[in-house]
Amino acid sequence: MPFTHPDGKITLWNKAWKDIIQHWEKGMPEKQLPLLRDWPYEFTHGPNCNLQSKYNQWCIIMLEFLDQYKGDKKKFVKVYESTIQKGITTLLCTMTAACQKQGRSHQIARMSTGMVLM
Repeated sequence: MPFTHPDGKITLWNKAWKDIIQHWEKGMPEKQLPLLRDWPYEFTHGPNCNLQSKYNQWCIIMLEFLDQYKGDKKKFVKVYESTIQKGITTLLCTMTAACQKQGRSHQIARMSTGMVLM
């Protein structure tokens, strides 16, 4: 799901992960959107339920970025550089596979259930 910026520009797939970080840390005040991590229940339920899966995906990416890479963009890009270029879905699949390979599948399960504790 590409992000449309206030100036009308749309983020390219290979830059979408940066938008997720920005939305997590700063929100989008010009569109009255709070920080992604602080979205209220009604943002992803009821008439907005189509956002629930995207929201969960964004949370998984952010928690991996924060938990495993301590918010270090250079380390994150070094590990996921080839998949970042292909977009959020490919990045998420690669993260899930890496977590499972490293025996961290419990983290993906925790993150995908919406248990975001920030």
